[in-house]
Amino acid sequence: MFLFFFICSIEKENLEENVRNVGDFFLKEIGENLQKIYPEVIDGIQGMGCMLGIRLKQANEIPRFSRHSETTSAIQFVNALHDVGVLTVPAGENIVRLLPPLNIQKNEMNEALDHIETVCKISMV
Repeated sequence: MFLFFFICSIEKENLEENVRNVGDFFLKEIGENLQKIYPEVIDGIQGMGCMLGIRLKQANEIPRFSRHSETTSAIQFVNALHDVGVLTVPAGENIVRLLPPLNIQKNEMNEALDHIETVCKISMV
């Protein structure tokens, strides 16, 4: 019975389309825009839909992280994201996992992107 209500909720709230839009938004904004602005930090983005990973440079290649290169770039980036209020986890030495809720709204996506950019900026100092 629960599964029926879950599937109805996905259809009712148009979550499938939202997941595609979220993925497209983050792939474009991080993979095309932020990667061009911060090539010393972001190496790319991978995944699909709401299951994405920001691929970072190695810690010794990122100015602020190179001071603590014994700690992976993913852990340092995740810690900085936590400091600005974004909850995420590392998914390897240089991958930061993004797993937003299926019903995330555009303003929340922009806020998350702003925080990711802030962390990129401070990583360059």
